[in-house]
Amino acid sequence: MDANYFKKNVGKMQYQRNVLTTFCFIVLLSNLLLVLLALTKRERIIIVPPTIEKEFWIEGKKFSPTYLEQFGIFLAQLLLNKSPESVSLQNRILLRFVAPDYYPIFKKALEQEKNEMIEKDLSYIFFPDKVQVLPERKQIILEGNRLAYLGTEEFLNETQRYILNFSFARGSLLLKELVKEEIPQ
Repeated sequence: MDANYFKKNVGKMQYQRNVLTTFCFIVLLSNLLLVLLALTKRERIIIVPPTIEKEFWIEGKKFSPTYLEQFGIFLAQLLLNKSPESVSLQNRILLRFVAPDYYPIFKKALEQEKNEMIEKDLSYIFFPDKVQVLPERKQIILEGNRLAYLGTEEFLNETQRYILNFSFARGSLLLKELVKEEIPQ
């Protein structure tokens, strides 16, 4: 009787062992699959600014052209719309978005501009009307009307073109250069 009982229990134990082994093998395969997916996954960072005009994204080392456009316009507003009262704050904000290699150059140029603006009571306003985005070059080209004031007197009102060049590192665009380009008449 003990032999039958033993054979019966051994059969049940072998069945339980086989079920648990199969379950463990399935869990092992699913874990290996998850590790493989985690290693090959490309992370997409979704950025939500205070106001959204267009949808944009960043994925690994890629970014949407609308991100370049929106970011470039934001920085252009900081660079090209200034008054003696706002120049210090705008320059501090702008310098946060400058590539490290170009930081000393920008800081020096912005400091000189600030001193000149305060000394001469200069103000600038730029109204962009054309935006060309070149994502492969990490560049945007802005064209529009620029007004400049000396005190309250307007002394400049002309169409100007600016090229903003960027670098892309750790999921963010960083300003490298602002170039004023001559517009052929």
